[in-house]
Amino acid sequence: MDRQIEKLTQKAIDEAVSGNFLQAIKYNEEIIELDKGNVEAHLRLGFAFLHDGQFKQAKKAYAKALKLQPANLIAKNNLSKIEILDSKTKSGASHFQKDVSLDPNLFLNIPGKTKAVLLKNIGQANELARLKIGQRVNLQIKKRRVEVRTSNNEYVGALPDDLSKRLIAFLQARSEYSVYIKEATKNSVDVFIREDKLGSSVRRFASFPKNIQENLKVITDEDEEGGDRGVDIERSEEVEDEEELDHDKPIDIEELAEQIDEIEAFPDDAADEDENDDE
Repeated sequence: MDRQIEKLTQKAIDEAVSGNFLQAIKYNEEIIELDKGNVEAHLRLGFAFLHDGQFKQAKKAYAKALKLQPANLIAKNNLSKIEILDSKTKSGASHFQKDVSLDPNLFLNIPGKTKAVLLKNIGQANELARLKIGQRVNLQIKKRRVEVRTSNNEYVGALPDDLSKRLIAFLQARSEYSVYIKEATKNSVDVFIREDKLGSSVRRFASFPKNIQENLKVITDEDEEGGDRGVDIERSEEVEDEEELDHDKPIDIEELAEQIDEIEAFPDDAADEDENDDE
């Protein structure tokens, strides 16, 4: 029986990763028929029902997992998410996506080119509940920070201050990134950022070095020697409130070097005010 459950488990995982949630439901239910106490199968079943939009069935599956393992955080977090989604569905306000498939290599780590990030100043729970693992989201510069927003421009959260400071320079240099939801609960959101293309002025630098601050020093040191052209990441708040960032404006890497050294950690209060304005 163990061998049969092992085969069914792999099939269930493969189908869920491919976005074939109905097949994943079928295989997990077969596992549960053979082993009613299989907590992982109940969790996978809940996941498949949830991502297929069958909230009532997902709730039953997670509740069963929680009964078998009362301290299971996955079941608890997803039951909270279902409560929010179910209320939104009844009110006609739900926009839960059912078409997100998971590429097995989506979260493959490539040193210097990818980074998993825990967001700060996250959005409202009812918005976060609609996020799905593997969902594509976007980076958006907002004053002195980089926000993460959905394709519908719903606020998800902000990158940490040091990473925001770095990516503002890379984004203004016309670098491109793909960003995906890695994990989301009502209390936290993790995203996975992948470098797709580097702008010409930052091409020789890594997007995500091990030490973000130290690498910024390296960028400025090399600039002083080579006279390369960079981007000005310090803009007055009044100008940023009224106009879009100007990618065609001539940029001076020496000025960037001086300004990066002068920028202090971003105030949390200011970030909170921005978030409240957006919401």
